[in-house]
Amino acid sequence: MMIVDDLMFVREDGTAAILIFYDDLRTQWYVDLIECYDLDENLPLVTWIDQLGVCRVAMDRGLLDGNDPEVDGTLVMIGVGREL
Repeated sequence: MMIVDDLMFVREDGTAAILIFYDDLRTQWYVDLIECYDLDENLPLVTWIDQLGVCRVAMDRGLLDGNDPEVDGTLVMIGVGREL
C-alpha cells in the first residue's frame, strides 16, 4: 500500500479527524483503503475495497453506542458493502 493523499478536517464544534488514503498498485482503483484517525491517534474507522471489489467498513465498537459514544479500541465490521 502506498499513501496517495491525506486530509485533516475540523468542524465548528471542534471535532477533528485525519483521513489517510492508500493505493494498492496491484488493483484498478486509485484508493483502496482509507483510515480515519482522531487527534488522539485512535483509529475509529477504516474502509477498504476487498479482493472481490466489495466496499468494507470497520468501526470502533464504542462509537456505536448512541447514548455514550467513545473509542474503546475494538473495530467491528459494519455491513455496508456491495460489489463495485
